[in-house]
Amino acid sequence: MIAKLCFWVKKTAPIQSQVILLALLSNYAVAQEYIIKLKNGQLEDSLMLSAPSADFSYKIVDSESDLNLIKIEAETEFINDDPIALMKDYFDAEYVVENVPVYAFIDASDPRRPEQWGLDIVQAAQAWDISAGSDQVVVAVIDSGVFLAHEDLKDNLWVNYNEVVNNGIDDDNNGFVDDINGWDFNGNDNNPNDETSAANPGHGTHCAGIIGASCGNHLGICGVSPQVSLMAVRFLDANGSGDLFASTKAINYAVNNGAHIISASWGATIPQASAQPIIDAIVRAEERGVIFIAAAANDGKSNDTTSVYPANAQTPHMISVAASNKADDKPVWSNYGRKVDIAAPGENILSTIPNGYRDLSGTSMATPMVSGIVALMKSVDISLSGAVVRSILQSTGKEVNIDTASRRRADAYNAVKAVADKKLTVVPATKTLAPNDSQDFSAWGGRAPYQFASLNPGVATIDQNGHLVAVSEGDVTIEVTDADNNKATSVSIKVGSAAADPGGGSCPFADPMLCMILCGIMPELPWCQDMPAPPPPPGP
Repeated sequence: MIAKLCFWVKKTAPIQSQVILLALLSNYAVAQEYIIKLKNGQLEDSLMLSAPSADFSYKIVDSESDLNLIKIEAETEFINDDPIALMKDYFDAEYVVENVPVYAFIDASDPRRPEQWGLDIVQAAQAWDISAGSDQVVVAVIDSGVFLAHEDLKDNLWVNYNEVVNNGIDDDNNGFVDDINGWDFNGNDNNPNDETSAANPGHGTHCAGIIGASCGNHLGICGVSPQVSLMAVRFLDANGSGDLFASTKAINYAVNNGAHIISASWGATIPQASAQPIIDAIVRAEERGVIFIAAAANDGKSNDTTSVYPANAQTPHMISVAASNKADDKPVWSNYGRKVDIAAPGENILSTIPNGYRDLSGTSMATPMVSGIVALMKSVDISLSGAVVRSILQSTGKEVNIDTASRRRADAYNAVKAVADKKLTVVPATKTLAPNDSQDFSAWGGRAPYQFASLNPGVATIDQNGHLVAVSEGDVTIEVTDADNNKATSVSIKVGSAAADPGGGSCPFADPMLCMILCGIMPELPWCQDMPAPPPPPGP
């Protein structure tokens, strides 16, 4: 069986948006790192220090001799002591300061930035005050390709520096010749440029711009993460269609070549059994630490009763995305349900297309919005797992009346700040379980050890170590307390009859009459809600 995988987009009318000023930002300290200015003649002696202080344990991790600076990593938690005063005295130093990261401030003055309502509603500009992203974070845009020469994208393209440009040799022995910016699994060549048609105005290019269009170039728009690296991986054709096998090869390429995040604004309404190759590819990606972000689809249906893949794969570290509009409502066409993790702006989103800019709508646009936010989060802490990222997005998002597992819309500033502050977070933030099911919970941020409690033990009990057992149908909130008595709660844990995979949202048989007949016998079958009534028997 060849499944047709189509991108999900609602087309609307054309449109344009933003600038970058490099500046220093000192919002938070790198954990336990300090810079020490030594007095003249002390540097060599300090570098020879090997014994730990009686007051604290440390190691010298770097030095700058011209400025008489050393960087140390303190291995002691300073609870009652002032670490600055302690180290200044110990090293007889001129001064001691905390080591802090530096970032770029974003001057939002690119010409069409005012038209990007989605960036405003997710508080992207406020998030950029913490981090404007990093080119060390690689997002693979697996789609219809990316217009590599676009004025707002060319400076943020991922570059395979292990490959020599156009020498016809697979220099890095990765199995792909001259794959400088990515690969085309539709044409099986090293040209992953977007190809357009009446059905595809530049879907992959539009997704790439939402994630990481440049800022500060006095051109067009800004991406959510304007300093990211965009890996172009094409498998959809000019009409926006591909197949299962090509999608798995595209995912594998991204994983093998250093992607941290995969943005997938495509899918198919197929049974889980038919989607197994994609699920296997996602599982392998997660085993390599890659976060897979998928669009929920544009059928206006519940993914709890409609089998959409890859969005419904529900693997431990992936994120599925519904669309929201300016009013934080669900557009009528967006899919929804508890198998969807979060919503994000997806209606009338301005972004890049080949040789220009345009508004498009769809969960295809909401997905790269989340991918860009996750790229910002990873720029602050590259070690974040998908499960932690999803929980932070859900617990820090704005509450909206959109039916998803979290009933939240992603907020870039709140999510990035939570990462920077290492805000205590319950993982997972939400879950759907059947009675008698169990689930292990953990915590991120704060300070271990953690203790867990159920705020509604009649629905679910949880031991202090985080092992939950569902008791009866209902909703329950999980609370975690850290070593400093900080508390955090989950979003919601639902105990009820878990919706089984429905095997497809449309008739799975070639002859629709067979489905009509079966629906007359078993109307609860998942495709029956969309089937016309069977014709009446012929009259006498």
